[in-house]
Order: sequence, then structure tokens, then C-alpha cells
Amino acid sequence: MARVDKAARSDYNKSYRQNMTEERREQNRARGRAWYAANKDREKARKAREYASNPQREKRTAWQAAWRAANLEKSRELARKYDREHRQLRKEKAALRRAKNPQYWANRYVNNRAAILAATTAWAKAHPDVRRAIKVTRRLREKGASGKVTASTVKNLMTLQKGKCIVCRISLDKKYHIDHIVPLARSGDNSHTNLQLLCPSCNCSKNAKDPIKFMQQKGYLL
Repeated sequence: MARVDKAARSDYNKSYRQNMTEERREQNRARGRAWYAANKDREKARKAREYASNPQREKRTAWQAAWRAANLEKSRELARKYDREHRQLRKEKAALRRAKNPQYWANRYVNNRAAILAATTAWAKAHPDVRRAIKVTRRLREKGASGKVTASTVKNLMTLQKGKCIVCRISLDKKYHIDHIVPLARSGDNSHTNLQLLCPSCNCSKNAKDPIKFMQQKGYLL
């Protein structure tokens, strides 16, 4: 009997939601947001207790880790999408944490300098493409140029160039520079059509030269 009542209740709730007016939906959302704001700590504690007492927790955690490993690019794209959609919220939360304990955050780097430097160095070694893209984007921002270099842009260029310097055709391996075909000093921008990968020697030789004159000097153009 209990199962029948439960099924009937489920059908009723489904029908109620389907027939609900948009005005009523918004009223319910507003009440829900107000209740959560007034009981935020209590609700977080309840969810934490439920998660800790869930017998399937370890199994679910293992499944999530396996899914991320098998769908690495999709997982990263979802993370990037979430970051874009909630960037302002994350900034506000970070500002709130700092405001609650300013002394801790003021001394955090000093007290944990060795650990922070080690973690930063390890991350940079594990993500060379991302690190290069960040450095180029920062330099562009300082010069006031538009656009942004991303790790995916570098990866696409590496594929298009078949892992070789676009000028001398030497293998780039992990030693390469992200070059602007039309230099920033000559009003070049950061669009993907103005980027190429060069070996350190060719990039230093090119510097801020006009791209056509540079290729003429190299003997590739008349």
C-alpha cells in the first residue's frame, strides 16, 4: 500500500509541476532562495552529514575519477565552462574569505613560501603549453593588445605545423616560442591567425622585424 501511495504522490507532484504557471514557479524559486540564505550553514552541515554517511560515497568517488580520466578533454571543458559562468561568484567568495581573516591571507605566502613555490614549479613543469600561453597573454595585456593566447591555440598550431618550426623546419619538441607573425610593435594582435610557433633561434632572429622582410633575409621570399 505504501508503494502505491508513493507512486501516486510522485504522479501528483509531476502533474503539479507541469501545470504550474511561470509566476508560481518564480515565487517558489524566490522562497527557496530566501530559505537557503537564512539556513545556509544548516543546509551545508546536513549535506556534509549525508555525504559522509553515504555507503556509496567511495564507489561514487572512484567512478567520478575514472570518468574524468576517460573523458579528460570533456571534463576540462566542463570545468572551463563552469569557471566562465561563475567567475564573478568565485571572486566574491574569495574576497569574502579574505575579509573574514585578513591576517591569515596577508601572511599566507610568507608562512608557506616553500610549499607554494614547489607547487607552482611542479604545475609549470606539468603544463608548459598553458604556462607559455599565460606569459604571452600577460605581455599582450601590458602592451594593450587585444585577444588571448590559450593552450588549445598552441596545441592546434603544433598540429598544423607538424611539430616543426615554421621557418627552419627543425623539430620543436618542448623548446619553442609563441611568435606573432606581425609583431606587436607593428600593431599586430593576438588572434590565432597572427600566431605561429618558432624555434628560439628563429624567433630571436625575427624579433620585431617585418615578417616579409624577415623571410626575404632567410631566402624564402624574393
